[in-house]
Amino acid sequence: MSGNDVPGSDVSGSDSDASERVSLDDLDMDGIEVDELCDSDDFVRLDSAHKSNSDGQNWPEFNLENDMSNPRLKMILEARGKPILTMMETIRTKIMLLIVKKKKEADKWKGILCPKIKKKLDVNIKDSLRCVPLHAGGDKYQVECGLGSQHVVDLVQNSCSCRNWDLTGILCIYALAVIHVKNEFPETYVQTWLKDIKLVFEPSNRLP
Repeated sequence: MSGNDVPGSDVSGSDSDASERVSLDDLDMDGIEVDELCDSDDFVRLDSAHKSNSDGQNWPEFNLENDMSNPRLKMILEARGKPILTMMETIRTKIMLLIVKKKKEADKWKGILCPKIKKKLDVNIKDSLRCVPLHAGGDKYQVECGLGSQHVVDLVQNSCSCRNWDLTGILCIYALAVIHVKNEFPETYVQTWLKDIKLVFEPSNRLP
């Protein structure tokens, strides 16, 4: 593709040219605004060629406007057309305000766990009732939950051989079975970073 095949110029060739491999190095981007490029017919043609595979099927389309249900992406829309320093400052300020809002919501929670984490923990507690823990000596327990399901739990190390507790920080059904036998509170074993919001963005002067 030559440097003339850019938005605003005549596009020659048949529909078969749409299958041509296109790279950013082939485009002359000087003087072209991003919004202008995205709104052009040429961009739609090149984008369609990029998404088409050899079988004639198109990959799903993903773009910023289609994912506006995500509040973290909404703040980018206002800032993305600004100069880089202004853009970064706008995003930082919005993140700071978002954290303050979430912290106020967290102050209304009952208990030490986030609502979603508490809900997951309650489900695991219910499922753990079918498990049978056996003390293996020291701080380790062997837990059986049905045929072929047997794991080792170490409450001191906050670890289970199923790896679910280790990876998520939320107690697995095997660990909960042991805690139930020991008559202890499951909430005290949940990782601390799932209990409270401590992140704070300090205010700052505007960048020059």
